[in-house]
Amino acid sequence: MVGSRGTGSMQDWNHEATPGHIIDEARVRLKLSIGYKPNIVLINLGTNDANRDIDANRAGARLNGILDDIWAADGMSKTCVMLSTVLDSQDPTGSVVRLNINAQYRQLVKNRNAEGKCIYLADMDPPAPHPASGWIKTWDDYNQDEVVKVHPNDSGFLKMGYIFYKAVNKAADAGKLVEPGEMNSGPTICDKFEGYGMDAGGFTQRGSGNHDGICYHNSEEKGIRWTWDSEFDRNQWHFARLFNRNYNDILGWFNEGSDVNYFGAWANSADGQASFTKINDINPNYYCDPRGIHFIDMNADGLDDFVCITANGDAYLSVNKGNGNRAAGKAPTFQLVGKIKSNEGVVRDHIVMADIDGDGRGDYGAIDAMGNVRFWRNGWVNDMPQYWQDMGRRFSNTGLGSYAGIRFEDINGDGREDAMRVDEGGKTYTWTNSRSCRKGYVGDGLNVAWRQAFYKGASSGPTHMGMGGTNLRTRVHFARIYGQSSVFGNLPLQDYVYLEHTKLAEDKHRFEMRVWKNIGGGGSKIVADGNKYCNMVGHRDGRADYVWTQSTGEMTLFTNRSKGTIGDTNAEGYWDPSPGIIFRPPRSMDRRDLHLQDWDGDGDCDIIYVNPETDAVEVFLNQYPQTGSWGWTHLTNPAPGLTCGYKRGLGVFDLAVRFADLTGNNRADYLCIAPDGTVSGYLQQDSGAFVDAGQIKFAIGKDRANLRWADVDGDGKDDMLWIEKFSGDTWVWYNGGRGSPDTGGGSSFYWGVQEKKAYYGLAAGSCIYYADLDGNDHADEHYILESFNNKGRTSLNPSCGLTDRTGDDGPITNPNLPVQPGSNEDDDTGGGSGGDHTPYLPNPKDDNPLSTCPDASKYTTIAQLKADAGLVDLWCGPQYTITILLQMLQDSLARYDEIMASGYDKYFKIYADYLVSNAWSALRNFMLKHGDEYFTCKITEETTCCNVCKAEGVSCQWCRDPCDVQGPYDDLRRYTNTSQPCPPDYSQRGMNSNDENTIYWNLRSDKEGDFWDAAAAEVGAPREKMNIAKLQSVGILDSSCSRDSAYNGIEHMTASCYYRNFWFDAPHVEGFNTDDVTNPKTILNKALRCKAPD
Repeated sequence: MVGSRGTGSMQDWNHEATPGHIIDEARVRLKLSIGYKPNIVLINLGTNDANRDIDANRAGARLNGILDDIWAADGMSKTCVMLSTVLDSQDPTGSVVRLNINAQYRQLVKNRNAEGKCIYLADMDPPAPHPASGWIKTWDDYNQDEVVKVHPNDSGFLKMGYIFYKAVNKAADAGKLVEPGEMNSGPTICDKFEGYGMDAGGFTQRGSGNHDGICYHNSEEKGIRWTWDSEFDRNQWHFARLFNRNYNDILGWFNEGSDVNYFGAWANSADGQASFTKINDINPNYYCDPRGIHFIDMNADGLDDFVCITANGDAYLSVNKGNGNRAAGKAPTFQLVGKIKSNEGVVRDHIVMADIDGDGRGDYGAIDAMGNVRFWRNGWVNDMPQYWQDMGRRFSNTGLGSYAGIRFEDINGDGREDAMRVDEGGKTYTWTNSRSCRKGYVGDGLNVAWRQAFYKGASSGPTHMGMGGTNLRTRVHFARIYGQSSVFGNLPLQDYVYLEHTKLAEDKHRFEMRVWKNIGGGGSKIVADGNKYCNMVGHRDGRADYVWTQSTGEMTLFTNRSKGTIGDTNAEGYWDPSPGIIFRPPRSMDRRDLHLQDWDGDGDCDIIYVNPETDAVEVFLNQYPQTGSWGWTHLTNPAPGLTCGYKRGLGVFDLAVRFADLTGNNRADYLCIAPDGTVSGYLQQDSGAFVDAGQIKFAIGKDRANLRWADVDGDGKDDMLWIEKFSGDTWVWYNGGRGSPDTGGGSSFYWGVQEKKAYYGLAAGSCIYYADLDGNDHADEHYILESFNNKGRTSLNPSCGLTDRTGDDGPITNPNLPVQPGSNEDDDTGGGSGGDHTPYLPNPKDDNPLSTCPDASKYTTIAQLKADAGLVDLWCGPQYTITILLQMLQDSLARYDEIMASGYDKYFKIYADYLVSNAWSALRNFMLKHGDEYFTCKITEETTCCNVCKAEGVSCQWCRDPCDVQGPYDDLRRYTNTSQPCPPDYSQRGMNSNDENTIYWNLRSDKEGDFWDAAAAEVGAPREKMNIAKLQSVGILDSSCSRDSAYNGIEHMTASCYYRNFWFDAPHVEGFNTDDVTNPKTILNKALRCKAPD
């Protein structure tokens, strides 16, 4: 038995049958099996086509395509096919439609064996009065669990087995069976490169899981929680998380002289009581104009740092050292890092700092005058950002007024800062920030899925009603005052804070902090966050099942149906219906801390929980493969020696601990990952004991949130992958096994670097999963398209060699198959020499009339005849074809006479005039669309010094560095001819945008004939009227060059005139007039004179 799939319990379990497939999908799958070169192919296809009435009238023709593919495959021209008719079912549509399909199959077998092909009919339900009619229709032969009986049970399969057995024996008795060819095995371990994936065909994930809906705000008024009298009212108040990310503390700016900032500090009691205690003042070690002060976490340590935006938009950083002590009333100290970001041409008042991508690090945003916000991502893991990635416009104008009201705050506690628009009275509109799966790139990526939030019970309007006054915007803040989360696993909600101001005597100002505690929720859990994939059932081919995990740890299973490929019309889907929740943790466990991996090496995935505080593990051993029911053996501390000195971050995938099988022994190894991507860990031995492997992989300069482990090349060991978060493009480091730290950069494993991409990103990086869904031991790219509905597709990583399981399950015994009634009758089942007709042998003296062809009136077009290919009697096909062609000729001649009598000559003259008048523009357009197919090109580009073009904000594609200055009047502009595609790719443009820069065309010698043929067909001019012109003007000359041309001629202008608007050595139409246009009338009249013999 051969095929790319394997199911069941028998030793030799290979096959290619896929539940739910229709004929066309089976034809696609066929290519996965023809490399095995089988000598016998059993086909049972059409049930799904019948039940869903899919193109039933062409079922025979479509299956004929499968037969053609089989016999055309290398080494399979003599393969014998046993074609089954379609079984009856209780499906009301299928039970009727299948009769039509079966009639086509019976005729197809006759036609193909008349051609000498080895094909036999395995008729599961011969029509009456055959004694076997209805033999497998007894519903006791069908699956009793099905309400509508469609699939046989074991009793029905035994009957089917006999019918196939009889067909195979007929082929054997006739001497038709041949030895199978040697299969193309090839290596089973191979590297993976982008572009070699195979689309699974349709949605492999159609949406599942739960979410918490959109965000609805609600609040509870808490009154005045803090009061302070100050000498100033100058917008000096700030809220910062000085001690941890769960509570905001109060800061008040004051200055000692003109070059020193200080902040008075009041520590939050951090007990949910919202009381504040004065602690020592804070010196951020950098003077900043109060208008540029921001407190935000810039290094993902959970503590807010001090960021100063200067007047021109530059950013400076002073880092919170984390040495504060809330209980002791000691404020943290700050250490100046320095300038971290140059401005983007936007001044201070238009700059916002916000963690827009949820990685715990503040990003830099610039708001334009319309309220659109462009962000630059804070890159890397150190205090000093190593790079900034342009994310493009990530928030668009709200249409609610001035840009000044736009803020970003994590209102719902999911770690991603939401967009808010606060008006002058404090009324606030909110849009929650969720991760998007849309593929992007640096410059336009890490897209945000925004959803507007509302007040509880509302479907429009603001989330916060405001204070009802004017000029209050700067007195409204959002802060974690009470530190209360709305749901397990989230950060605390941010409360609404109003600093009410009262002018006192003696120029004093009183500030009373009124707080509305946030008791809303929603908008923080998206369905895509719960996806996990692993072999939970214990499939023998190792294919991964789909496990959707609730935020509190409950797991729901969807078993992999081993379809491999799927169509969107397949109603059954890629996964079996879920049995429901298969795992309930003993307490709420954050799904980020739950991992699926085979812990004990028994071939199925277990559940591993990593304590986020200690990095210790608990294990739940999977008992389903052994017992058939979902149960778990809880190991509370199976490996007490496992430790990791790092903690996970805020993001869904920013994990300090992961598990992978690095040694190929099918047991989970413990990987400890530093924020910079350095991997160390412990290897699990066959005995279950762990050994310290030290450093496993040195850092490669990639965020750990984007690292994954999966077996890419099929060698049984997990490789390391890095997913580029914007585009999803993925690179691989192949696991070379244990090595020496002396030669492996300090690592205890060898890793083979592949410079080229392994997988082309098909979604944003956070929405791509690498799991073996088709059971071929190679990690597939499974990608989610929308984070809210959780629909996904899969690009399968194809096997690089064929694998085949062999062997028997014991001695061969008689299965005692039931005998089909009438099986001894000499029925017509094909075979390559039977059927209604003997093979035709030409005989010039044969004047006997052909057989009667009764369906001549049925076929009036070639398309109708083609649709029934394989079903039409071989004697009748040519007769029907000749009849149709004769009628087509007669119809065409009649139409020709009609056209000639309807003013043809007048219309042809209009047509010819049009061709001639538009010849030049037609040729030019042809060159711009197809020039690259026939020519190589050089294009004149304007260049300047790199620093100049950057300052001018134009393209620096061809800039020069270093730059030569040739005198005090040198404008630094140069022009150079650069090799580029034909026509120009404007993304490679130099200083200008879409100007008609001069092109130097060069017709490739190997394409010369093809080009002139194509150009003549496009333009309508004969070849002799077109030639290569040395020089052509294709645009409008400026006034100076126009004068130069008038005085000196177009070929003798100043050199600078030729930088734009010219083509050199390009094709040109010359001397073309209406007499040169070919007239179809002349050709047809000549042909018609020859239609009858002289």
